[in-house]
Amino acid sequence: MKVLDIGNTRIKCYEVKSIDDIDIIFDISAKKQILEYYIENYKEEIYTISTNKEFEDFIIIKKLKKIDTPLFEKLTNFKSPYEGYGIDRLINSFAAYWLYSKDMPNNLDTLENSGILANRGILVNRGILVGRGILVGRGILVVSMGSAITYDVVKSMKIEYGYITPGLSQRKEILHAGIPHLPALKDEFNNISELLALKKPSNTKEAIALGILKELISTIETIKNEENVEVVITGGDADLFKGMFTIDKFLIPKGIFLAFKK
Repeated sequence: MKVLDIGNTRIKCYEVKSIDDIDIIFDISAKKQILEYYIENYKEEIYTISTNKEFEDFIIIKKLKKIDTPLFEKLTNFKSPYEGYGIDRLINSFAAYWLYSKDMPNNLDTLENSGILANRGILVNRGILVGRGILVGRGILVVSMGSAITYDVVKSMKIEYGYITPGLSQRKEILHAGIPHLPALKDEFNNISELLALKKPSNTKEAIALGILKELISTIETIKNEENVEVVITGGDADLFKGMFTIDKFLIPKGIFLAFKK
């Protein structure tokens, strides 16, 4: 199946053959003319999510299969915590919970007798298990590193709450925009291990970059420890945390695949 993810600044199209076999067909700027060129010869159905309101008419005109919140909730029985909650956050939370949650049965006999197979990577009706009090354990903190950075806590098949903060690009520019004599950052995040190894920044750019990085890590660690959850990072800037947390940049196509291939 083909999955199209239309964001505020980028559009990605995926070919999803299975949970473990996903290819990026294209990754382009969020412009209608460019997208039209890339999909004009596609004959098969394209499953599409969008957080970009400028593409609402485009999706209808091009007869793309739009996945909105009501449809996704109906397919998965996985609910948004409030009206207006982003479809991308909903799908990320669903996929991360199914694939990485440490929720485990507290009664193996009950699980076996229920006839429901509970195994990571295999879609299970966890809603039934939660309702019967069968699932216990650690949930998930999903951090999406996109145009905005979102933090969502998922436990027992339910999104508990989440936060929205400025994305990395905004953080890199915000001080310079507000205080012009402070430098704008460019390539300071190219080598995270070296940046983290700095005990004392030697210049203003290093001081700003290290401050941003430590603030992000501190936020993640605080939520992780307070909620006793596993951490999964996704989104375009997810590699910032490579080696520190679990990285999965394919949560959107995986979540859609799971929802439609039950």
